[in-house]
Amino acid sequence: MVIGTALAVMAAVWGWISQSQAILLDGVYALIAMILTWLSLRVSRIAESGPTARFPFGTQALTPVVIAVQGVALLATLVYAAAEAIRVIWPGEPTLRPARWPPTELSVPSYQ
Repeated sequence: MVIGTALAVMAAVWGWISQSQAILLDGVYALIAMILTWLSLRVSRIAESGPTARFPFGTQALTPVVIAVQGVALLATLVYAAAEAIRVIWPGEPTLRPARWPPTELSVPSYQ
């Protein structure tokens, strides 16, 4: 988990520095996946603990909630990626340009 999170952060930072939307999206998605994996493991441990005074019927109902959160995160990522692809393709002119190294500025590129 730690190595996966470190790689996801490095990918997101590298995508931001190199101004590559694809690498940035991959890094952010991997980071979200690590967070959701940690959440799933945590909830599965809680669900295994059984009934308590606070939850007399157990905590197994948390498992579908986490699955729903994972689905919403996946759907949000899909919508963002599709919207970004449409925004880049829509003008009809080539917006791809070779990367510059080292970058002259550290900002999110604006395709205008």
